This record gives sequence, structure tokens and C-alpha cells, in this order.
Amino acid sequence: TSNTESEILIANNEKQNFSLKAINRYNVGNSIFGNSEVIEVWRENHILKQIITYIKYKKYPNVIFVKASYKNISFLPIVINSYIHHNYTVPTNKQNRMPFWGYFGASYDSRPDWIQPLKVGFAQGNYMGMNSSDYGGGTPVIDIWNNEFGVAIGHTGLKQYEVFLPINVSEYGAHMSIQHDVDFVLESQEQFESLETFIMVHPGDCFTALRTYRNILEDKGLKFNYVPPEDAYKTMWHSWGYERDFSIKQIYETLPKIKELGIRWVCLDDGYQIEEGDLELSKEKFPNGDKDMKEFVQTLHDNGLKAQLWWIPLAVDPKSKVYEKHPDWLLLNKYGEKQYINWWDSYYLCPAYKPVQEDIKRQLYKILVEWDFDGLKIDGQHLNSAPKCFNPVHNHKDPSESIEWMSLIIKMIYEVAREIKKDVVVFYCPCGATYSIFTMPYYNIAVASDPLSSWQVRSKGRVIRALGWNNVVYHGDHVELTDNYLDFASIVGIGAVIDTKFTWPPGSMGESILRPGEKEPFLL
Repeated sequence: TSNTESEILIANNEKQNFSLKAINRYNVGNSIFGNSEVIEVWRENHILKQIITYIKYKKYPNVIFVKASYKNISFLPIVINSYIHHNYTVPTNKQNRMPFWGYFGASYDSRPDWIQPLKVGFAQGNYMGMNSSDYGGGTPVIDIWNNEFGVAIGHTGLKQYEVFLPINVSEYGAHMSIQHDVDFVLESQEQFESLETFIMVHPGDCFTALRTYRNILEDKGLKFNYVPPEDAYKTMWHSWGYERDFSIKQIYETLPKIKELGIRWVCLDDGYQIEEGDLELSKEKFPNGDKDMKEFVQTLHDNGLKAQLWWIPLAVDPKSKVYEKHPDWLLLNKYGEKQYINWWDSYYLCPAYKPVQEDIKRQLYKILVEWDFDGLKIDGQHLNSAPKCFNPVHNHKDPSESIEWMSLIIKMIYEVAREIKKDVVVFYCPCGATYSIFTMPYYNIAVASDPLSSWQVRSKGRVIRALGWNNVVYHGDHVELTDNYLDFASIVGIGAVIDTKFTWPPGSMGESILRPGEKEPFLL
């Protein structure tokens, strides 16, 4: 492996070269990971002093942690553009020019496979910021492996940072690195420290590395320790088979078949509300408003079913009452423009703004107490990360507060919901985005999240189990989405829970798992 461990780029992306000054070695016995060996490499040029620290812990013998610090030793301020860690090229095997598979933790609106073979010409930036207007974030790790070894790199911060983890594959090997664009002024005699990053060499596939990464973050304080309620493992039926134009009559007429199949949950999906951002009920579906919604939930309970509600926090439609009354709640970019959410033709609300947080709590109380739903289906790729917010009304100390608060808002939702109902089921679907590990402790059902193939159902499930807690509840999403519409094997085979959006009678709305002349599935 050829490498350059740490580089820094200053004004106009000028690369800095350093001369070696000293190497220090010592042991530390009381760190959070236990005993460790430390090597410090001191380098210097005419304007900067660089210290690269390598740490190897007894607990994680196949991982080397790296930090770099830089001090401005000149008499003038220096513009720091970015720094780069783990700038490696892993060569291909001479007998086999195509040896690697890869895992990539970034989110794109094209929803690519998280795990795929690495072919010559493959290139992906794996930016952990926003890769489109409403797709961003993810898990800041990339991993390549073959049948001999694997190499993973990432950062160990406990929140989302806008780093790049690019990978490029040529006939000579796979090039990988971590780049963090910081763009700030380092004053004379000031010092800054990089993120702590790591390189991990491991046997086997990426799941070995992802489990180790999860354990590292747990040791640092990100806990995955909640035991899901028993009902979280039960099969779900979603009204989305009838799409937004469903009627309550259609749902009621489907209930006997739902019960006959042993399904436990009924999810009232998108379409019950007038606009995103409001919880104002459709007059056509619920002419008596809250009274009708309460009766709907009671009907499900009377039939021995659990009631779940689709919900899309932090999205606001331009025709909604929230948008009309509270335009100050919106997230604005550096040009003062509203940030668009494509699928719902809506805009972002800022997760770091206190009035937005309070309104989310109000909505939770209405859903779980007034309407008496038993669970939430939280939906939307925009909840995986957020753009920076420059709305002057919000008085952010830093525009990146909106990014940090995206995981904190999911945490707040989860904690408030569980305060209201101890065994509430919180189902989280980031609509094809690559799951962010920073939100994973704060729901109790993960889902294949709009899979484009059966391969995605299987591979996503394996990744989520490696990153998440040991008894993670993973739903395969609507079985009608998988290859040939009926791939129960991919869902059941990896121990996932079956979800379905079948319509009744068969064929009344598009594809259905219930087809005339075929044996009906047993979903209990």
C-alpha cells in the first residue's frame, strides 16, 4: 500500500511540504479504550508546525487512530482550505486485476447499492454533506475488501461532519482518502486539530469493519442499548397500496383480510393530511376532523390491530398553514434561499430552531395522545442530514448547527414519544438514503427504505445489523417492491420482518401479493 498519511492545503489549495523534526513514542494506560501505544511525528516548514499522532489500542489491535494538529508559527494569518488523511492506493492482485468489493456510506438521490463490486473506472466522492437538495449524510466509513484482506477508513466523531471519503479504481488499484474542507483563517500562533480518523485492516467483508466501528462509537458514548417492544417484530400493512387517494372505506374493507393473514399493524400512510407540515386532516377522508380520526384508530384497536401513522417532520408545503404563519421557521441557505425537498414539493424546516422543536413535540402529543396511535412511521430522505442554515432570525452560533441537530431532532422525537408511550414503535425510513449511524440509536425499527432490488433488501439488512444494535428490528419494506414483486425469500431469509401494501380485492390497485388462483401467503 502506498500512502501519504496527512496533508494540508492552504490558500488556493496549495499543498504544504514538511521536514521531519522528531518522533516520540510512549504508552498511555488510562484512555477510554484502555492501554495504548502512541507515536507522535513532528514536522515543520516555514509557516506551520505539524504533529501527527498515531494511536494503537490493545482493545482494537487492527485499528490505527490518527489525529493531526497544526500551529501557525508565522507572523501572518493563514487561510486553511482543507486537510487530507489516509491518502492510500491499495494495489490489485497481479493474478486478478479485479479483486475488490466496496461499501460506501454516502447518500445520493440515485440510491445506489451500498455494497458493490469495484470495477476499473469506478469513482464516487462519498461526500457526507448534501449531494443534492435533499439527499445527504450517511455513515462516514468506506471499506474495500477481497478474499485476502480488507481496508476501512473513516472518522470517529460523534456527529455528522461534511467530509469526503472518495474512492477511485484504476487497473493498478483502489485509491481512497478522507478530506475535510474547513476553510477558515488560522491566526498567528493559533493551533487547530483535525478530526480523529482511523484505518482498519481486517479479514472478511465489510461487516467485520462496520461492527468494529460501531463498537468504537459505543465506547465513545453513542449507545445502542434499547430493547425494542415485542410488537416491533410484527408484520405491517400499509395503506400506501391505495396511494394518497385512498378512502377510509377501502381500508375498512381490507381489514378482514389483514386479520385473516395474521398481520398485527395497520399504517395509515401519506394522504390523510391536507398539506405537509400541518396535521390538519383531509376534509374528504375525515369530514369531522379529529373525531373521525379517533374513531378510525378505535376501530383498528377493536379489531385487535395496532395503529401506526405516517409522519414527515421538518418538511413544510408552501400551501400549508405552518408556512403561512411561520415563514421564519424555514431553513435558508447562504444565499437566503429556501431549501427544497423534491418528493413532497416542500421546504426544510430548521431542526436547530427552538419553535420548530416545540411544534414537533406538539404534533407528537396530538398523534400519540389525542388520536391514540401506537406507533410512528417517520419518512423522508431529508431527515438523514440537513444543509447549513443561514436564517438570520435563528441566531445560530454556527450554520452547521442544523446538521448537528438533524440527529438530535430524531433523538428528541424518540425520547418524547417513549415518555408518552413506553412501548411506542418508531419506524424510520430515510427513503433510499444510506442510514446515518448518528440517528440509529433513536428508533426501534429500521427498514430497507424504498429498495430498488432484492439485493438492496439483503445487503441493507446486513449493513444495518452490523452498524446497529444486536437485536435490531429490520423490516424488508413492502414485499411488492422486491424483484418480481414477491421476493419473500430475501426478506425472510435474512430474518427481516415482512411489510406489505396489498390491496383488496386482488388487482384493485396495481400489484398485490394476493393474486387470484395463487396460494395466499401466511404472514403471521
